[in-house]
Amino acid sequence: MRCSALIIGGVLLLALPAQAAHRSDFETQTIRVVSNRLSTRLVLDRPPKGSVNKGDTLSATSRLSNAVNQFGRPKGAVVGTDVWVTTVISFTANTLRAKIRATVTLPGGTIRLAGTAVETKLDVPIVGGTGAFAGARGTTDVSIRTDDVALVTYRLRLP
Repeated sequence: MRCSALIIGGVLLLALPAQAAHRSDFETQTIRVVSNRLSTRLVLDRPPKGSVNKGDTLSATSRLSNAVNQFGRPKGAVVGTDVWVTTVISFTANTLRAKIRATVTLPGGTIRLAGTAVETKLDVPIVGGTGAFAGARGTTDVSIRTDDVALVTYRLRLP
């Protein structure tokens, strides 16, 4: 009986550090920026030319400014750039579905995004990064203000 209690106790002691490590293996970080589109380029225009169609690909580059004080810089300070590549999956009169890939360059590294977005719901998953954002996972929320300006919130989980 004492031997089985020791074995069970030993197994529990081995399991506890693994569970504790699993729960605290990451930190969270929220980054809020204002995105000002600088350019948009049509990379691929599938027939019929000149209209939005399945398979069309666009590339957009934006300048990013702090929406709040962060990165040791004040609100409004330019802190980076992003490049979004959007490939249309489907387009109807009411809804645009697209495959999105993006690279966001900020102080300390880059954040990579990839996923599918619907025009009315732009929350593209964070799938990685470099530097301070290496191994990042999380979500992106894009709130469109005008055709060229958006508030973007990155909610990161970092290892």
